[in-house]
Amino acid sequence: MAYEEQASGNEEQDALAQLQYLQGVYTQRYEMLNEQITAYSITKDALRQGMDVVEKAETIGNSGMLVNAGGGTYIEARAGRIDKVITYVGAGYMAEKPLAEAKEFLQNAIKNGEASITKLLNERQKAEKELFDISYRLAAFGQA
Repeated sequence: MAYEEQASGNEEQDALAQLQYLQGVYTQRYEMLNEQITAYSITKDALRQGMDVVEKAETIGNSGMLVNAGGGTYIEARAGRIDKVITYVGAGYMAEKPLAEAKEFLQNAIKNGEASITKLLNERQKAEKELFDISYRLAAFGQA
């Protein structure tokens, strides 16, 4: 009889340890997904700013502007006619593109970023559900 109680106690301890391990894994996954969502959101915002500039290129051309040099310092500059822009294409590379091509590229990048964010949000929701289930099961161990 004592052996059966000890075996049952070991099984409960193993189940509790497994739940605690899973809680740690899903917590890390949840935090990683939050970081990725934040990174994609920052990138998407930067792409939208780039899109705004490309869309206003005709009105910016042949006009004066202030260029941020960093540290609260601005340089007064005059833009010539804007026919091409340089866009970041990934992996540390930049490419010169005509305005129409740059606009299309940025639109696709924004659309792909939004799709990635949606996918990450769905993954985060799944991790959140698993964490809730694990917490519920851990709470049940505490009551036993």
